[in-house]
Amino acid sequence: MKSSTLNLSEIRYIKLGDIDSIHPDVLHIFDEAGGDLPSGHQPKFEQQALIDALTLSPITVQHHNIYTYCISNISSYRIACSQLMKNTVIPVRYFEGRRGDKFDRLLAAELFSNQLILSKPQTPYMHSWLYRVWEQVRLRNPKYNVLKASANKSAFAKALNVDARGLNDK
Repeated sequence: MKSSTLNLSEIRYIKLGDIDSIHPDVLHIFDEAGGDLPSGHQPKFEQQALIDALTLSPITVQHHNIYTYCISNISSYRIACSQLMKNTVIPVRYFEGRRGDKFDRLLAAELFSNQLILSKPQTPYMHSWLYRVWEQVRLRNPKYNVLKASANKSAFAKALNVDARGLNDK
């Protein structure tokens, strides 16, 4: 059975080395936003604890042409790559759709929404970075606004309770 809202498969198990890289569309958004996804602290995990964490929140991948790309849970993917052997079998979910609305929603959830849900961005750099990501999300899919706010800098700042003057361009 797959998720009907975002075309996600049930959990499957693949070797970490079978994931080729982060999806090029995600990397493009990183580039356009002027930086990289904040990675935070990466403590050393026991292998089983890391696999258990991936089971609770699996990496989402998409098979495209001959490649398998990571499209969500990127921070965990990076930690897994740095701490597990490539032949380690890990749980993943496949995005079984094509590029389009659902794909864009997955990217927005990963790059923008999760950063707001899972952390409380404290630095002006983070606010500015999130604003640039929000702009990229809106360019990809203008009807998917993510925040209940108008599509302008002032409304974005108000939604995050930050000073709009700190949302400088690159």
